[in-house]
Amino acid sequence: MSSTALTPARHPPSLAAHPLMAIVTVCLWMVVGMRRLVRGPRHPQWSFRYELTAEILRRMTQRSRRLTPQQTRRLTPDAPVLPDVRRSTDFTRITWAGMPTEVHTPKGWDPDTGATILYFHGGGYVVCSPGSHRDMIARLAHVTQARCLAPDYRMAPEHPFPAPIEDGQRAYRQILKEVPPERLIVAGDSAGGNMTLEVALGAIKEGLPNAAALVLLSPWVDLTLSGQSIQEHARWCYLDHDTLTIYSQHYLQGADPNTPQASPLQADLKGLPPTMLLTGDAEAFHSEDLALAKRLEDAGVETKLLVGPGMIHVWPVFSWALKEGRKAIHQIGDFVQDTLERSNPTQHP
Repeated sequence: MSSTALTPARHPPSLAAHPLMAIVTVCLWMVVGMRRLVRGPRHPQWSFRYELTAEILRRMTQRSRRLTPQQTRRLTPDAPVLPDVRRSTDFTRITWAGMPTEVHTPKGWDPDTGATILYFHGGGYVVCSPGSHRDMIARLAHVTQARCLAPDYRMAPEHPFPAPIEDGQRAYRQILKEVPPERLIVAGDSAGGNMTLEVALGAIKEGLPNAAALVLLSPWVDLTLSGQSIQEHARWCYLDHDTLTIYSQHYLQGADPNTPQASPLQADLKGLPPTMLLTGDAEAFHSEDLALAKRLEDAGVETKLLVGPGMIHVWPVFSWALKEGRKAIHQIGDFVQDTLERSNPTQHP
């Protein structure tokens, strides 16, 4: 196993520090300000700061449709990790389970008793990376006091379905060799939430132990794109039907989106561990996430549903800029700590 420390200087101080992003931010600041003066907020629960963030994301997503996945990946910056979070965790890059992996370890974490989160980043199985989600993952490590491993799994179109899922399953088998399942949480956002479910369902089929819990942030669980909110929430969420169609085509490349291995909403969910599901009520996947929550409950899975009022897709990933994201991270922390206390009562008094 190779390991290379990442120095604090490698963390970008802000996305706005990128010259192009700074110019775009100033322009959109004026656009959003004028629009709110004339029409009021785009969503009744949005602050100016939240609406500006949503508008930047919308414009970036629209622009990415004109680029190749490779170009979009190159232009996607690593997320800034603010100093207070950075001081509380150690950060390394390693090769683990055959993949480049970013590791966030809380100061004082004990490998003999400490918990671990295996985290799968989102991005439609096409874009993003552990770096683009670095701030949120570091915050999860800080709040939960659990070591977080984020593998840089293979992505489409170079590696279509089911290659990313196979990487996730390999990571799960490896982590079970290192961490007792009662001290393991598996989590992911968007496509990473899809992967989290597929990995957990695959473990059941293989006869492997369940993790202590799953955490799903705005999971993409219906690749048929038939969710009602994809159309209805397009005026708010930066994800839209056109973008999702591009992602699904890159990923599936002719595979049936109805198969449970692609759309876990269609799967038999019995036997899954306790699951926390976050969804924003202004996001593209809201309707399918609510359907998933119901299917989990019907399958007898202990389910905690958190609906973010006015929140768009994976709002916790923007915690570095938005208080709403930081609040959600702490709610995840409460769920993780409660789960670990029940799984390990002697180690978590």
